[in-house]
Amino acid sequence: MSLHGVVYEVDAALVGETLTLRYDPAAAPGHPVQVCHDGQPHGYARVVNLYANCFVKRQRPSRTLDPDAPAPEPSTRGLALRRLARDNDKEPR
Repeated sequence: MSLHGVVYEVDAALVGETLTLRYDPAAAPGHPVQVCHDGQPHGYARVVNLYANCFVKRQRPSRTLDPDAPAPEPSTRGLALRRLARDNDKEPR
C-alpha cells in the first residue's frame, strides 16, 4: 500500500484479507500505520526499503504439477476421423 508517497507492507499472513488501516493524517510521511483485522489490532505496517526490496529473492511458483496419483493410461481406441467427418456432414448448416 502507498500513503503520501511512502510504500508500506503488512504481514504476509494477511494476504487476501480485508484490513482496516489507522493513521494520523496530520502526521509526517513514514509515521506508523496501525493494521486491524476483524476489529482487532494486528501490529503496524512496515515502511518498505525499496532499494533492499529489489534484491529479495522470492519463491516463484513451479510450472510443474505434482499429481496425487499416477496419470491414467490413454485409451487404446483411436479417434475415428472418417466417422467424425461423416457425422459433421449430417449436421444442418
